Amino acid sequence: MRFTRGRRTNRHAARSALATILILTCGNFLQAFPQQTITSAALSGRIEDARGESVSGADISVTNIDQNRTWETTSDNEGRYRFPYLPVGAY
Repeated sequence: MRFTRGRRTNRHAARSALATILILTCGNFLQAFPQQTITSAALSGRIEDARGESVSGADISVTNIDQNRTWETTSDNEGRYRFPYLPVGAY
């Protein structure tokens, strides 16, 4: 009886070791998929005068040096502006 019980214990240990190896391998393999290439960024801020008051209606532009492209926007009533989805690069 002990001989049979020992085989079962060895099989159980082998299965546990195999399961652990598979979990670790699959876990590391699946971590590679969520990574994505960053293709855009956002730029935002607030325009203020020398007294710290917000400047509404200010024209703001940003130029991508690499592509020689310019984007323009106007600040809102609180002086805020936002450039969403700008291509990654030097500005």
